[in-house]
Amino acid sequence: PDWRKIKILNRQDCVILGWTPGQKGRSGAFGALLLGAYGDGELRWIGQVGTGFTDAMLETVLSRLRPIEVPRPPIEDPALARVKGGHWTKPELVCDVEYLAMTSDNLGITEEARIEQRGEPVRSVRTNFHLIEEFRQLRLA
Repeated sequence: PDWRKIKILNRQDCVILGWTPGQKGRSGAFGALLLGAYGDGELRWIGQVGTGFTDAMLETVLSRLRPIEVPRPPIEDPALARVKGGHWTKPELVCDVEYLAMTSDNLGITEEARIEQRGEPVRSVRTNFHLIEEFRQLRLA
Protein backbone atom coordinates (compact mmCIF):
# COMPACT_ATOMS: atom_id res chain seq x y z
CA PRO A 1 0.00 0.00 0.00
CA ASP A 2 0.93 3.64 -0.47
CA TRP A 3 0.31 4.46 3.19
CA ARG A 4 0.75 2.90 6.61
CA LYS A 5 -1.30 3.35 9.73
CA ILE A 6 0.99 4.12 12.67
CA LYS A 7 -0.22 4.32 16.23
CA ILE A 8 1.50 7.16 18.08
CA LEU A 9 1.54 6.67 21.82
CA ASN A 10 2.20 9.35 24.39
CA ARG A 11 3.77 8.81 27.81
CA GLN A 12 3.03 10.44 31.14
CA ASP A 13 4.54 9.81 34.56
CA CYS A 14 1.75 9.80 37.13
CA VAL A 15 1.53 9.73 40.91
CA ILE A 16 -0.78 6.98 42.19
CA LEU A 17 -3.50 8.52 44.38
CA GLY A 18 -5.47 5.32 44.95
CA TRP A 19 -7.44 2.61 43.19
CA THR A 20 -10.94 1.38 42.48
CA PRO A 21 -12.02 -2.15 43.37
CA GLY A 22 -11.95 -4.76 40.65
CA GLN A 23 -15.13 -6.39 39.44
CA LYS A 24 -16.03 -9.84 38.11
CA GLY A 25 -12.78 -11.59 37.10
CA ARG A 26 -10.71 -8.94 38.85
CA SER A 27 -12.65 -8.87 42.12
CA GLY A 28 -9.56 -9.84 44.11
CA ALA A 29 -7.50 -7.02 42.58
CA PHE A 30 -8.02 -3.41 41.58
CA GLY A 31 -10.14 -2.15 38.72
CA ALA A 32 -8.21 1.02 37.94
CA LEU A 33 -5.46 3.17 39.39
CA LEU A 34 -6.42 6.76 40.23
CA LEU A 35 -3.66 9.03 38.98
CA GLY A 36 -2.34 12.51 39.55
CA ALA A 37 0.46 14.81 38.43
CA TYR A 38 1.74 18.21 39.42
CA GLY A 39 0.64 21.28 37.50
CA ASP A 40 1.30 24.83 38.68
CA GLY A 41 2.93 23.44 41.82
CA GLU A 42 -0.17 21.53 42.88
CA LEU A 43 -0.90 17.80 42.76
CA ARG A 44 -4.04 17.24 40.67
CA TRP A 45 -6.15 14.24 39.77
CA ILE A 46 -5.73 13.68 36.03
CA GLY A 47 -7.57 10.41 35.43
CA GLN A 48 -7.40 6.67 35.83
CA VAL A 49 -5.91 3.65 34.13
CA GLY A 50 -7.42 0.18 34.22
CA THR A 51 -5.92 -1.63 31.25
CA GLY A 52 -2.52 -3.04 30.42
CA PHE A 53 -2.12 -5.14 33.58
CA THR A 54 -1.37 -8.84 33.67
CA ASP A 55 -2.67 -10.93 36.60
CA ALA A 56 0.84 -10.92 38.08
CA MET A 57 1.05 -7.14 37.78
CA LEU A 58 -2.33 -6.69 39.47
CA GLU A 59 -1.15 -8.75 42.42
CA THR A 60 2.25 -7.03 42.64
CA VAL A 61 0.85 -3.50 42.36
CA LEU A 62 -1.84 -4.11 44.96
CA SER A 63 0.77 -5.53 47.34
CA ARG A 64 2.68 -2.24 47.01
CA LEU A 65 -0.43 -0.07 47.43
CA ARG A 66 -1.94 -1.68 50.53
CA PRO A 67 0.90 -0.67 52.91
CA ILE A 68 0.49 3.01 51.94
CA GLU A 69 -3.33 3.04 52.05
CA VAL A 70 -4.91 5.98 53.89
CA PRO A 71 -8.56 6.65 54.90
CA ARG A 72 -9.11 9.77 52.74
CA PRO A 73 -8.08 11.02 49.29
CA PRO A 74 -4.56 12.47 49.37
CA ILE A 75 -5.69 15.68 47.63
CA GLU A 76 -8.71 17.94 47.91
CA ASP A 77 -10.74 17.21 44.79
CA PRO A 78 -14.53 16.76 45.03
CA ALA A 79 -14.69 14.63 41.86
CA LEU A 80 -11.93 12.32 43.10
CA ALA A 81 -13.62 11.99 46.49
CA ARG A 82 -16.81 10.82 44.73
CA VAL A 83 -15.11 7.90 42.96
CA LYS A 84 -17.24 4.88 43.85
CA GLY A 85 -15.45 2.48 46.16
CA GLY A 86 -12.17 4.44 45.98
CA HIS A 87 -9.24 3.28 48.09
CA TRP A 88 -6.67 6.01 48.78
CA THR A 89 -2.90 5.98 49.12
CA LYS A 90 -0.15 8.30 50.18
CA PRO A 91 1.16 9.88 46.97
CA GLU A 92 4.45 7.96 47.02
CA LEU A 93 4.40 5.63 43.99
CA VAL A 94 4.90 6.73 40.40
CA CYS A 95 3.65 4.90 37.33
CA ASP A 96 4.51 5.37 33.69
CA VAL A 97 1.39 5.46 31.52
CA GLU A 98 1.14 5.13 27.76
CA TYR A 99 -1.97 6.63 26.19
CA LEU A 100 -3.32 7.46 22.77
CA ALA A 101 -4.87 10.86 23.44
CA MET A 102 -5.85 13.21 26.22
CA THR A 103 -9.53 13.72 26.80
CA SER A 104 -11.15 16.92 28.07
CA ASP A 105 -10.71 15.60 31.61
CA ASN A 106 -7.02 14.97 30.89
CA LEU A 107 -6.04 11.29 30.68
CA GLY A 108 -7.27 9.34 27.69
CA ILE A 109 -7.41 5.79 26.44
CA THR A 110 -4.59 3.87 28.03
CA GLU A 111 -2.51 1.15 26.51
CA GLU A 112 -0.14 0.29 29.34
CA ALA A 113 0.94 1.28 32.83
CA ARG A 114 4.21 0.44 34.53
CA ILE A 115 4.69 1.02 38.25
CA GLU A 116 8.03 2.32 39.39
CA GLN A 117 9.44 3.46 42.68
CA ARG A 118 12.08 5.99 41.86
CA GLY A 119 14.81 7.79 43.69
CA GLU A 120 13.54 11.13 42.46
CA PRO A 121 10.89 12.99 44.46
CA VAL A 122 7.26 12.47 43.49
CA ARG A 123 7.03 16.26 43.08
CA SER A 124 9.10 15.90 39.89
CA VAL A 125 6.10 14.29 38.15
CA ARG A 126 4.68 17.03 35.95
CA THR A 127 1.75 17.00 33.58
CA ASN A 128 2.19 17.10 29.83
CA PHE A 129 -0.52 19.79 29.60
CA HIS A 130 1.79 22.30 27.90
CA LEU A 131 2.57 19.74 25.17
CA ILE A 132 -1.12 19.04 24.67
CA GLU A 133 -1.91 22.73 24.33
CA GLU A 134 0.90 23.18 21.79
CA PHE A 135 -0.48 20.23 19.79
CA ARG A 136 -4.00 21.68 19.86
CA GLN A 137 -2.68 25.02 18.59
CA LEU A 138 -0.90 23.26 15.70
CA ARG A 139 -4.11 21.46 14.75
CA LEU A 140 -6.03 24.75 14.72
CA ALA A 141 -3.43 26.52 12.55
